Amino acid sequence: MFRTMTSLATLAFVVLAAATPMKATPLSGDVVVRTIGEDRVAVLVDSDSDSKIDQGFLLSSDLPVSRMSVFFKSAHLEFTDAYVRLISENKLYDLHVAGHPEPPAAPKDMRAVRFIGYALQHSTGDGRCTVTDAREGDVGACFAYGEN
Repeated sequence: MFRTMTSLATLAFVVLAAATPMKATPLSGDVVVRTIGEDRVAVLVDSDSDSKIDQGFLLSSDLPVSRMSVFFKSAHLEFTDAYVRLISENKLYDLHVAGHPEPPAAPKDMRAVRFIGYALQHSTGDGRCTVTDAREGDVGACFAYGEN
């Protein structure tokens, strides 16, 4: 009986932990949002105003995404393991992993752009990528953190 109760308590804890929303981590800085290839979207952040990308998020999708490249000066982000939300002026970009808790509802006065994928990667550290590279160049260097 004790073993059954322990198993049920463990199962309840796992279900509760999975159902509990993750607390989002705030981040701000200059941000580039752009597609990479046909099925990935990158969010590249200079959070310490040194013109170098030091945070990167990469969402992979099964579906093709429209080509885009957008720059935001002094944007605000929040992220979890399952989503990244970027807010700047009246624009909002959400990147999130299907099957995980979605970001909070978007305010009604904001134009929202949503990307849904199957995997979201987060990288940190100074790479060899500048904000200009992230906007205009090959973004491969933006994910080569710590290789100086």
